[in-house]
Amino acid sequence: MISMSPLLRPLQSTPTFTPPVCSNGTRVFVSEKMSSAFIEEVVKQTQQLVVGDPFDENTVVGPLVGDEHAQRVHGFIKRATQEGAHIQCGGDLFKSASRDGQVDVFVTPCVLSSLSDDMEVVRDEVFGPVMSVLTYNDIDEVIQRANATQFGLAGGVLTTNLKLAHQITNKLRVGMAYVNTYNLAPPHLPWGGMKNSGLGRENGLQAVYEYSQVKSVCIDTST
Repeated sequence: MISMSPLLRPLQSTPTFTPPVCSNGTRVFVSEKMSSAFIEEVVKQTQQLVVGDPFDENTVVGPLVGDEHAQRVHGFIKRATQEGAHIQCGGDLFKSASRDGQVDVFVTPCVLSSLSDDMEVVRDEVFGPVMSVLTYNDIDEVIQRANATQFGLAGGVLTTNLKLAHQITNKLRVGMAYVNTYNLAPPHLPWGGMKNSGLGRENGLQAVYEYSQVKSVCIDTST
C-alpha cells in the first residue's frame, strides 16, 4: 500500500510556505479502476487538514497571499464546476483576523473530479490548494497527457514497481521528478524546470555554472 501523503503536500503549507508553491502537483492522474477508492481516501485525508493561523503549530494549511489571489483561486474552482467538474470537498473562501490586525483570506483545500484535460483548472497554474483528479487507462496515454502542457517544473509517480517508475520518470518532460515522495529540494540537488517553467538551475554544482563564463581557446600548433 503506497502512502498518499505525497499527494496531500500540494494542498498543505507550513509557516514558511502557504499553498501557492510553484512545484505543486495539482494534476493527479489515477488509474480508472481505482479512482473511486482513491477519491474516497484522499477526500477523507484532505478534510482532516487543519486550516488556519500559520503560526499555530496545529495548522497545516495557511492563508493565501491576499484577497485578490484568493478570489483568483476561488474563481478557478467556480469556473471548473461550470465546465462540469464536481467538488469532492473544500473550495470554500473565508476570511479571518490575523495576529497583526490584518485579515487573512483562505480557500479550504479542494479536490475536484469529473475533469477533462482541456478544462482551465487543469491547463493553467492555479497557485492554490486545489487538486484536480483525472483518470487514465493506459501508461503510454497518461505519460502523453502529463506532458501535454506548457509547464514542466515537477512531476511525480506513486508506485510499488521501481522499473515502471524509472520508465515513466525518464519520459516525463519535467525538471524535477519524484517517486513515492514530492516537493523535496535538498541544496545539493539541481532545481529547475523545462518548457515554460524556466531556464537554468538553482542549487547543486549546476548552480555554480550559472554564475560562470566559459572561454574556449583554439591554438594552431602547426606554425
